[in-house]
Amino acid sequence: MGSKTVKMEEEKDRISALPDSIIHHILSFLPSTKKAIQTSVLSKQWQNHWTHVPVLIFDLSGMRYRSVQDICRIFKFLDNTLILHDCSKIKKFHIKSFWNNSIPDSNYNVKLLFAIRKEVEELVLTMYSENDYKLPNFFFNNASLIKLDLLSFTLIPNGRVNWERLKDLCLMSCLWSTQAIESILGGTPLLESLEIKYCSGFDRLAIASKSLKRLVLALLHSGEVLVLEIYCPNLVEFSASDWWYDFSLSDREIKNVLSVSTSLQLLELIRCKEFKQLVIDSNSLKKLLLVDVDADAIVISCPNLKELHLCSLNIKTIELINMTPSICVTLDFDCYSGMNNENLGRMMLEQLRHVKELNFGRCFLKTLSALEMEGVSSPLINSKCLTFDGVENLPGIAYALRSSPELEKLVITLRGIECETPHDFPDLNVSGENYWNSKGDAFDCLVSHVKIVKIYGLSDNDDLQLKLALNFVEYLLKNAKVLERMVVIVEDNHGAAFMFKVPQKLLSFSRSSPYAVVELLCSKSPEVSKYASHSF
Repeated sequence: MGSKTVKMEEEKDRISALPDSIIHHILSFLPSTKKAIQTSVLSKQWQNHWTHVPVLIFDLSGMRYRSVQDICRIFKFLDNTLILHDCSKIKKFHIKSFWNNSIPDSNYNVKLLFAIRKEVEELVLTMYSENDYKLPNFFFNNASLIKLDLLSFTLIPNGRVNWERLKDLCLMSCLWSTQAIESILGGTPLLESLEIKYCSGFDRLAIASKSLKRLVLALLHSGEVLVLEIYCPNLVEFSASDWWYDFSLSDREIKNVLSVSTSLQLLELIRCKEFKQLVIDSNSLKKLLLVDVDADAIVISCPNLKELHLCSLNIKTIELINMTPSICVTLDFDCYSGMNNENLGRMMLEQLRHVKELNFGRCFLKTLSALEMEGVSSPLINSKCLTFDGVENLPGIAYALRSSPELEKLVITLRGIECETPHDFPDLNVSGENYWNSKGDAFDCLVSHVKIVKIYGLSDNDDLQLKLALNFVEYLLKNAKVLERMVVIVEDNHGAAFMFKVPQKLLSFSRSSPYAVVELLCSKSPEVSKYASHSF
């Protein structure tokens, strides 16, 4: 017992012997200032260390349902903490709060003035209130700011804005005038990242910046049509979304962004509606995401594109030009709903026949299921890797496997979404096991090419999904003649009975490949590494 006490004292002495600057640096990584203050119990020598930490983080979100007296007491603690703080400069100052209208604006002004006088570099202020707090004019004269995040504030600068070092600006649910953003951009010559989310109070948004590299717009605009003007020649990432359908980008605006921003590498358009002909023509673009987009026609010509995501589209035609074989394409939209062309599914495969990696979401697998059920011939594609989201669309999976004679790697993801009985089951009147047995000869890819199969997220949360997944695993093991490795990754939130049942099932399946190794892994549990080293 005595030796343990001596050892603990020696360890404490080694910590206390660290230079103050190192201790302050360590404390700056704690999640809140309250945690830093609590470290004073470790040693008398640590009692005042927190006052020299250049990071102040206050999370007051729990005061939403407190009484006025409790809120006043909490803010008194915050004020006392700032009074005792003895660091000449602050790197980070965060206040996350649910605001109460009984707290006067002057209380917030004092904290802002404190941060500015301490030459704060990173300032994050979140406030939830019916009436946005109007930032005082002195706040717009701060030459030390590098990063600024504001939630639920009013920004109406009266005069010149001086944020000459600011590089990262995020404004969420803020209120401003049309001229405010122009004044802010005029006072931020080094701005590299700008996020504008759910802000209001303006009918024109003009963003002109030669330094800007990242622009994120999540717009909700009601009333008159919003005029959007973007001139950012060095833009690298651009994301635009409209969550309330009040705002629509035009074909011309997208074309202007692409023509001006010749270094653009990432483009995201989410819930943007009513395009006539959306033309995306860029030599620099590396990643393109179109999610929940309406358009009569889409034309994509990006010869250097590495990732393409097409999800929840409502379109008549799409033309893919200059797609490189190395691109990874994700398709997750139903070609048989809305305004979509029923021949679109097969046309997509034909246009992507040279692509090596394809990911098929549940919606696109439904489309392929319809093609299989209607007897539409499958085009041959050169994909080496296919990913299926779910296993319930059996005909769609069969259609994809038949279309991919050179397939080498197959990935199945089971994301915990409840598996509905596929629409084709009543017609076929078969279970998953009987369906695969009814296919006759194995697909060409299974006979001579498929070497790796990975299945993610196997669980017993859905009996139908589990049954279909295991039936498909059995079919693959029985027919994949050159299979080298199958990895089945099980979710870690299951009991011992399920974890025992799965390997039993896997052991009972026959294999046509003498080289096939089956591994069972657990998604998060560290103990599984030992267990998984034993292959079945």
